[in-house]
Parts: sequence; C-alpha cells; structure tokens
Amino acid sequence: TRFTYQTYSLNVFDPGYDVTIQTVDALCAGESTTLDATINTNGGTIQTISWSPSTGLNNAAIEDPIASPDVTTTYALTVTFSDGCSLTETILFEVNAAPSISIDPAIAYGCTLKPTTITENAIEPAGIANN
Repeated sequence: TRFTYQTYSLNVFDPGYDVTIQTVDALCAGESTTLDATINTNGGTIQTISWSPSTGLNNAAIEDPIASPDVTTTYALTVTFSDGCSLTETILFEVNAAPSISIDPAIAYGCTLKPTTITENAIEPAGIANN
C-alpha cells in the first residue's frame, strides 16, 4: 500500500477590526435610547453598517441609531469593510411593559367621593392622615 501526502499552507490575515456595543438598561415600552456602537477600523474603510432587525430603529444604517422597540429585541450590528471582512455583534434590548394604574371608583367616604393622591408608594384619600 502506498500513501501520498500533500501539505498546504494557509496564511490567515487579521486586520485588527473590532466592533463593540455598549450595554443599555431595560426601558419601559414607549421609551427610547441610543444604541452606542464603537467600531475600530484599524485604518480600514467601512463599506456598510447594518442593524437587524430594523424595526424600532430610526436608521438601521448608522453606527448609533435611536432604538424604541415595542418588545424585547436582540439587535445585530454587522459592519462590512472594503476588503470584504465583516464583523457582527449583538445586543439584547429589554423592554418592560408600561405600568398600569387602576383606581376603584367605589372608594367613597360618606356620599361624596374624595380626591385621591397617588404617590410612588401609597394611595391616600384627601383629608385622611397617614399615620
């Protein structure tokens, strides 16, 4: 039995590109924030910038779009350089449901409803001291 071996060399070029996205705090539905990406081109030239999905973004083709999605979304930023190299980074953008407040209209004192003040930690009818 006779075997023939061939050796191949492969040179890998690392252009030193880097993409990072600053983390963002969770927001309530209806709020917005800027997605802050940093792109290190290491002297290269950016050909395209693309955020996906584009839903909830004011511009999916810029480095720092304003995001206001209705639901929690994972955004992917893909940067393609003029030499054909591309990098993709993702960020989870959490969206919490907006709080809802309901007041029971049956809260009455005597025959007349009293004005009620709502604060962060309590509901207090007017004229009632909270001891």
